[in-house]
Amino acid sequence: MKHSTHFLPYLFLFWVGLGIGNLTAQDQTPALKPDAYEPNDKIQQATLVAFEQPIKLNFHTANDIDRVKFEVKEPGLVTWTLTNWKGKGKLPYLYFCDDKGQAIKNDDAGNLYVKTPGVYSMFLHAHQYSWERKPVDEPFELTMHFKAYDDPTEPNDSIKTATPITFGQPLALRFMSRADADFLSFQTPGPGVVQLQFDKLNKKILPKNPYVIWYDTQNKPNDKGYYDYRITEKGTHHLRLISSYYSWELRAHQEPFEVKLTFHPCEDETEPNDTFKTARAINFDQPATMRLRPFNDVDMLKIQVPSRGLVTCTTENWDTKTSGKKIPNFIFYNSDGKKVVDGKPQALLEEGTHYIRVNSAYYNWELRSIYKPFDVTVRWKPEGDDLEPNNDFASATPVEFQKPYTINIIPEFDLDIFKLVIDKPTYVNMTHTDYKAPKGKPQFPYVYYYKPDGTGLQPDKNGVVKLNKGTYYAEVSTHSYSWERTFTTEKFNVVFHLDATPAQPDATQQPSRSADTVMQNQESVSTPATTSRRQTKPGVWIFEVEMIK
Repeated sequence: MKHSTHFLPYLFLFWVGLGIGNLTAQDQTPALKPDAYEPNDKIQQATLVAFEQPIKLNFHTANDIDRVKFEVKEPGLVTWTLTNWKGKGKLPYLYFCDDKGQAIKNDDAGNLYVKTPGVYSMFLHAHQYSWERKPVDEPFELTMHFKAYDDPTEPNDSIKTATPITFGQPLALRFMSRADADFLSFQTPGPGVVQLQFDKLNKKILPKNPYVIWYDTQNKPNDKGYYDYRITEKGTHHLRLISSYYSWELRAHQEPFEVKLTFHPCEDETEPNDTFKTARAINFDQPATMRLRPFNDVDMLKIQVPSRGLVTCTTENWDTKTSGKKIPNFIFYNSDGKKVVDGKPQALLEEGTHYIRVNSAYYNWELRSIYKPFDVTVRWKPEGDDLEPNNDFASATPVEFQKPYTINIIPEFDLDIFKLVIDKPTYVNMTHTDYKAPKGKPQFPYVYYYKPDGTGLQPDKNGVVKLNKGTYYAEVSTHSYSWERTFTTEKFNVVFHLDATPAQPDATQQPSRSADTVMQNQESVSTPATTSRRQTKPGVWIFEVEMIK
């Protein structure tokens, strides 16, 4: 039987009517007793309060509004405290307004920094969202506070009103609210670096230094977040300070803190030298004096390598305290600008033009300004290994067994690879003479064997490896672990031998059971295992298994 649906429209109207009736009944619910300051819903009716004099308010209806006003007679900070709040949420919804009731744009509802004396007001509601509002009959107590502040730098929220600052002289500033920003202007006599320093910051309020944005002579923002700023021309520059880069970390810092700017004129005649085109040409064995200012400064050096060899950078007068590093960071490039070695003071370079990039640290977040001059000396030493290049399988040196080969390991990640052709199964090892191990490294060179497909073959404890008929490769280095490898400029000899004697197995070691033995044992079991069980207590069983052959 088909159910009738003609009554559904009437059912819908019934529910709508019921809802309207409930809303009407809710509005007609007897209102709570208003507080003593009602009516104060409009700005013309706002309650005048005195600082440090608490007043008791309530929201006698869900949509009740309370407005209070107060007079500020001198520049300072207006704050408030609220106690005995029993409404929904931690606090009522409130914000500061002017004397006409218009909201004042302020990211910090907890305080208002007043620059111009006059009458101001505050708007209070039970909740920000209408559907969350409910009457609050129990009175809560509101107290307004004021503290005068004499900040002669205000107003300085724009470039036009920026506060002048003199190099070398501290300037006291405050962040009167979370969104407060301070602009400073300064005059530069010419090219150089401006260093920004902070003092007397309350680290409990601002764990990090304020965020800075630098502006050039055309009032265009340039570097951001850096406390060293490179100046390329004479003129007026600006900077903008806020308490943090992230909006959720903004904090008011009403306590005065000090800002100081220091100007360091450009004393490096080689600047600019930050690119390949402007790189500074130097000669081997002649110190090059440099500075790294500002913190992200880079000095590019240009060298001419006469033939393949090891190029080494040494440093004198490096500021380890400021940098936190033993030496600067060096990066080597070839003539095409392709990186050859990164983060090392040495590189094996081919004949021709090369570049060396010098900065204060490998990682960007560790960069520091190095104001103290230091010297970098670049030295070159021919490789002296006639077998090079032999760093891969394709260029491996063919081996004649029993013949000595003179090699060295330059640079630290250098590999000397030899090609072994085996006619029949045999044992092979490598011996060495005149090897001078780098400090802290094993007293012998490390050798590892590979099949042509790259599969490794581990030698035994005597350095002997069993090889079948075919082609193999031997890799010689200073250490088994790549991150432990270093260089040895002294030459040494290596010899590969056939029919070597492998290491004998340890007589005290238990022989391992082979898979065949295990299978034989399994096949010898003619009677299935028997299993018994017994229960010791509820939920616990002990199984006893007996194997019967």
